[in-house]
Amino acid sequence: MVAGGSGIAPFLSILRHRASLLQVGPATLLYSARTWESVICREELLAYKTAPAPMRCVFALTQDRAHRIHDFARRSDAAMLASIVDVHALPRETDVCGANGFARTATDLLVNLGIPAGTILTERYGGT
Repeated sequence: MVAGGSGIAPFLSILRHRASLLQVGPATLLYSARTWESVICREELLAYKTAPAPMRCVFALTQDRAHRIHDFARRSDAAMLASIVDVHALPRETDVCGANGFARTATDLLVNLGIPAGTILTERYGGT
């Protein structure tokens, strides 16, 4: 999952449902936000690391320093996604949600990384 800003909202429902399931596969969330303080539901997202259905959560903070060793202090880019996605075990589905520009860029980066376009689902909002 790749979320930008308030694009995390639909993923919160998915993650809450996922946490109630007994058997689920691995999941990774890359969440881009301006600052550590602006990460929506940050404590909830961090708690999923040790939940019965664990999830890897990586933050890309565009206007702040990285607060954890595996987070980033920059906008999402090809190198960042390449460090997160295992191209030898591609995900069955990749979901992207955020403003139009963010979603378009993230989707293009994922396709360039080798993720089949037909497996990428997007939810976009805002102007061009």
